[in-house]
Amino acid sequence: MRVHINIGSTLGNRREYIQQAVVHLRRLALLNPNANFRQSSIVESEPWGYSSPYTYLNIGVSFDTDIDALELLHSMQAIEQA
Repeated sequence: MRVHINIGSTLGNRREYIQQAVVHLRRLALLNPNANFRQSSIVESEPWGYSSPYTYLNIGVSFDTDIDALELLHSMQAIEQA
């Protein structure tokens, strides 16, 4: 299955948090030798739908995986917690 994930951060060392998440997702994608991992450049944006003094940094990634959806969810939640 092909997955598309948006990663965003608003607080702290935003670039470092995003880079670490990408590293973990690349490792996850490496479980599939044909993962075709792709990532966008980082985009800074204003919050949408609410007011905040903080801007978001966002990046999109996509890759192919053989991991089932529930296992992928648990893996991404572990990455988020890390």
